[in-house]
Amino acid sequence: MPDDQSPDVVAAFLQRIRAGDPAAHVEFAARYGPQIRRVVRIRRAKEHVQGLVESEDLVQTVLRRMWEKPADLKAETLGELLAWARAVAWNRVREFERKRQLERGNFRRLLRRDDEPPDGTSGEDASVSLASVRTVLSAEERRIFDARLADRTWAEIAADLGRTGEAVRKQFERAIRRVQGEAGT
Repeated sequence: MPDDQSPDVVAAFLQRIRAGDPAAHVEFAARYGPQIRRVVRIRRAKEHVQGLVESEDLVQTVLRRMWEKPADLKAETLGELLAWARAVAWNRVREFERKRQLERGNFRRLLRRDDEPPDGTSGEDASVSLASVRTVLSAEERRIFDARLADRTWAEIAADLGRTGEAVRKQFERAIRRVQGEAGT
């Protein structure tokens, strides 16, 4: 992209990216890759996943998403495109941390009420592997489990199941306690 940041030049650059122009993607990666890398490094430190996933891998994930789904880019300005890239980077780090927590058996986030802050203390930790949880849960409980992993609210899950959010949350809480009991934790 030329140094000219006029609206017409930026609009043409964004159109080239949305059209899947390889040269535009290379230009974006060369020019803005370092900014995305900084965001990833900051987020990795904040989420305590340094040493578990390389920042370059996460940056490549952002760039690959842009390459694979250019039509999804709704950005009208370069600032909006960079904000989108930063959001994707932050979400990838958060997704990695979520999976790591679940593999370690930390179910606190899944058990919390929707109106609790993200660092709420409801629920209990358990040193239970994600694989062992899935084998013990019923089909409906696995559906709830997967929905919570996808950050769906109790109300959204309940609407799918035709029940109340509180009933679904309590059913899931009992299921997790059952899993913890079977694991002896």
